[in-house]
Amino acid sequence: MTRNSSMLTRHIRKALSDSYGDDKKVIRVRIGRVENDRVYGFLKVKNEAMQENFLLDFQATATLQGTVLSLEVNGEKIAG
Repeated sequence: MTRNSSMLTRHIRKALSDSYGDDKKVIRVRIGRVENDRVYGFLKVKNEAMQENFLLDFQATATLQGTVLSLEVNGEKIAG
């Protein structure tokens, strides 16, 4: 099963920018594994106030077209 990874990346970035606001900026979305409708990977996020970068795990539920139905980052529900 394949996913539209560019669409999925855009949806993840949009959900995170809505949640994080101007405090944090998503630098990179890396998809590591896809199992059925579950997508696992990591995010590289920059904390603008502290000028620090963080790597965070994420898991999402997505459609074949790449639409994110739910998103969790480090166990915290962000969307869905």
